[in-house]
Amino acid sequence: MIRRFALREPAAYAATGRIHLVSSFLASLLAGHSAPLDPGDASGMNLMDIATAQWSPEALEATAAGLRAKLPTIVPASTVVGTLAPYWQVRHGCGPAKVVVWSGDNPCSAIGTGLIREGRVAVSLGTSDTIFGLMDAPRVDAAGDGHVFGAPTGAWMGLTCFRNGSLARERVRDDYRMDWPAFSAALAATPPGNGGALMLPWFEPEITPTVARPGVHRLGLDSSDAAANVRAVVEAQMMALARHSAWMGVAVDVVHATGGAAVNPAILQVMADVMNAEVREFAVANSAALGAALRAVHADRLGSNRPAGWDEVIAGFAEPAGVAARPVPANVRVYADMRPRYAAFEVERAARA
Repeated sequence: MIRRFALREPAAYAATGRIHLVSSFLASLLAGHSAPLDPGDASGMNLMDIATAQWSPEALEATAAGLRAKLPTIVPASTVVGTLAPYWQVRHGCGPAKVVVWSGDNPCSAIGTGLIREGRVAVSLGTSDTIFGLMDAPRVDAAGDGHVFGAPTGAWMGLTCFRNGSLARERVRDDYRMDWPAFSAALAATPPGNGGALMLPWFEPEITPTVARPGVHRLGLDSSDAAANVRAVVEAQMMALARHSAWMGVAVDVVHATGGAAVNPAILQVMADVMNAEVREFAVANSAALGAALRAVHADRLGSNRPAGWDEVIAGFAEPAGVAARPVPANVRVYADMRPRYAAFEVERAARA
């Protein structure tokens, strides 16, 4: 968008003094001066050098002339950028609170779901399904499906998103005239591996993998078998999560499950078996808001010479409510055998779509 603006409206671009993201703009309003960006949100612009957490001169030059002077600086996520401006204190009676550099929803959600070290990932089962987790090194996805962000901890965060999340589960539920209890019962009553039957539930154009033309594809699956189709959609989604997050190079031992479908024990059991990891329930309704608040605590403690480690900051707040599912060794073996077949089916059908 910046390049388009500079090319189509060069006079307006030349007259532009500062280009902000929503996060840095709102922080600027609170602080009363131009606020910087944190690496989490800056990395989402595709203009930041992931390794150095600073603007990439090559990317800036390729985008628009004089762009560096128009962008905020990039600072660590624990930076206090100022004090609440007099406007807010005088007009609205607010106290002289510290303003911490803002970030995006995904980096904040990492903290809000307790992801403070590599080896744990969060899976959000919402309208879209998302898997994200911390990485000690800035690894990238050669296929271009995954995204890399700076993390509030100073590490990096990998994220992969799938459009056909709850949308697909709801379509299968509705196509077979089920309610959610019936959907869960059908899933629990069918065997892991579904007798080898596979589905690609691309009811809508898919983000991961890139599928422009939607369609539901079945392999060895009878469309009249309601229970088998229920299991097929869930198994496909869990295998896609595992397949398209492997680029992070993270040995996952714990999954923090959140989002609407995370209340379904049968779905979480499939997740545990496919990913061969313990799945823990997460009761947080808005992990991004919680993570933002915990980031503020961390920055305040650091700025007050009372530094606190991330374990201390999230204790009692961003912690799972309990273990929802543990992998069953026999089921893990079934899915280990099934995943190559799923991958081949996905590659073949995505190439046609």
